[in-house]
Amino acid sequence: MSVLNIQIFVDVIALLVDSPVEAAVFLYDDSPVTSAGRGTPQLRSPAYPGQLVRWSLAPIDVQTPVWLDSLTFDPHPAGLPDGAHIFTPPRPDPIWARRWEGYVPWGLLPGVDYPYRLTLAFGGAIKRRLIIDGPSLVYAPQLAAQVSAQAASAAQGDGAAL
Repeated sequence: MSVLNIQIFVDVIALLVDSPVEAAVFLYDDSPVTSAGRGTPQLRSPAYPGQLVRWSLAPIDVQTPVWLDSLTFDPHPAGLPDGAHIFTPPRPDPIWARRWEGYVPWGLLPGVDYPYRLTLAFGGAIKRRLIIDGPSLVYAPQLAAQVSAQAASAAQGDGAAL
């Protein structure tokens, strides 16, 4: 099973001088399927149920501390049928890290955005928080099919060696 890495680049100096988030926060992923919004806070990362996703924070200004305060998912993603609900355990405590990982839930529907909120904390003695609504995971069936085909091919290769 492949890992989806999402890098969050943060220009802390730009944030400290009140630049808009679009000019200071840049998200990229390494998905083999083209992602919409690369380099913006509205990144849509193709993923599949059960896939491990790893978010990593990379400050551009290394002298000012920045960390993930929280990463939460909307329990009612856009495009879900009425009455459908994807359970997300609550995360009341700050993460206080530069890296966080978790698995894509199994209840994702094809083509439905699964939006999440990043809360970044930065600054020295005076802590500031920045909430970023906009990035999302989206279930890409073609990616799941590609991973399944690779796993089947690898299994056949292992069986041939026996």
